[in-house]
Amino acid sequence: MRGLFEGTGVEPEFRHETVAMTFDSPEAALALYEEKMGPIVMAKAALQPQRKWQALHDDLAAFFRDNSEHTDGQATTRAEYLTVTGGKPA
Repeated sequence: MRGLFEGTGVEPEFRHETVAMTFDSPEAALALYEEKMGPIVMAKAALQPQRKWQALHDDLAAFFRDNSEHTDGQATTRAEYLTVTGGKPA
């Protein structure tokens, strides 16, 4: 990542972060991902005509069921991401 800024005078800083997302249920999480999460929407569009979507759907359902923190029927998943900021010295 630092190489992307090489020669620009920008000094990048990196922070690993985590966001917790809570859904009404694992099924609700999957429904939202199918409707709103770009890569999943595109995968569904590409795989449905080939009749391969159901296999991925089932894998995603198992992922949300098995990797969620369950409380009172709700499901919480945690996602890690990297925040990159940078600035040029004054």
